[in-house]
Amino acid sequence: MKNDNDIKLNEDIIKIIVSRIYQRKEELKKESDKSNYSIGVIDGYSQTLDMIKNDLDSRGFDISDLNLSDEEIFN
Repeated sequence: MKNDNDIKLNEDIIKIIVSRIYQRKEELKKESDKSNYSIGVIDGYSQTLDMIKNDLDSRGFDISDLNLSDEEIFN
């Protein structure tokens, strides 16, 4: 059911979401105590970014349109 409060995803929203996930991943890397748990959490962020990239690619979205550094964020 849709209403006036529904948010439509657009490039700006996708960019904000991807950037925030990447930022948090980088913060955790700096804060990490190198425990298996910390490494697993960081890996989860990496897998999430990879999943987003693959989903966008599979739908024909050119991630370079986001003006984000693919090498930095999606690797």
